[in-house]
Amino acid sequence: MMMDPKGSSASPSGSLPYPEAIALLSKAKSSVILSHVSPDPDAYGSICSLALFLEENISGHSATLVNVDSEKVHHPYIPGSERVLAHPPEGLNPDVVIVCDSGELNRIGDELASWVLRLGKPIVNIDHHQSNPNFGEINLVEVSASSTCEILFCLFEAFGKNSKCSISAQVAEALLAGILGDTGGFRYRSTTAETLRRAAVLMDCGARLDQLTRHLFGSVPLASLKLSGIATQKMHLFADNRIAGACITEEDYQAAGATAFDGDDIAELLRDIEGVEISYSIRRMEEKWKASLRTVLEDVDLSEIARSFGGGGHRAAAAFRASGEISDIVARLEISLQNALQHSKLSRGGNG
Repeated sequence: MMMDPKGSSASPSGSLPYPEAIALLSKAKSSVILSHVSPDPDAYGSICSLALFLEENISGHSATLVNVDSEKVHHPYIPGSERVLAHPPEGLNPDVVIVCDSGELNRIGDELASWVLRLGKPIVNIDHHQSNPNFGEINLVEVSASSTCEILFCLFEAFGKNSKCSISAQVAEALLAGILGDTGGFRYRSTTAETLRRAAVLMDCGARLDQLTRHLFGSVPLASLKLSGIATQKMHLFADNRIAGACITEEDYQAAGATAFDGDDIAELLRDIEGVEISYSIRRMEEKWKASLRTVLEDVDLSEIARSFGGGGHRAAAAFRASGEISDIVARLEISLQNALQHSKLSRGGNG
């Protein structure tokens, strides 16, 4: 289905360098498209939709999809996900490198980032994380966007204004999966009226909202449910029950029959407890501790806290990885979260 070029503005901010990106991608015969480790629906939706769109609309284009955790994390309901490789094929020499949904280049994995730099090819950086340092030759980075997939919607729309490019049902489905995932089913404050209008366009193009919401929010693996139960039993409520946190160990994984990738939603689960304003989860992942941070407070910037630990993300959702004793990490993190809560004017226990 053809996109309506009058359906929305050119970009969330109206200032991204879409013409430069279109010029580069239109002449490229091959690309490698990558996203961050532990890929969520926005990471997969962005790389899969982009690969499909380029191949459907640029004659002779061939895209290779790579994510280092593709053998551990699966999003089979996203069209094109079966194409994602854990490693680039030997001898791959694409015309352009496209990195999606990664707050920094190393978020795709240290070895893969080194490979990208050795290639020496132009990098198109497409992302919405506040911590992104604009590491590409072309940077489509908009922190106000709900998701990387929403930025890609605008890129595809800009393509359509200059040619007869169209968006297929498969591309639409991959884009809507990413938007749904990063907005929590349109629940988060990053959801704007424009986001909803763009989602409606994708549904007109053939994206199945009911199918995607069932996969994303209505189908929980038993191991994840068991691990969530362990997390709630172990959680630490403090600051008058306005902060909740839980630490997941190797023993917890074994008890639940789970893996580290089954714990992605624990921070959200704790955040959704009535009265909780900030939450965190810390879990063992590949010889490091991964912390996920969430908040409902608009004047708390979790990305700043995550950066102090070497991570990044968004104001309301951030993450970092750390080595060392878990007790030391928790103690430092809880002090940082309490300080942020005390300075919040929107907290029910704050200054306002």
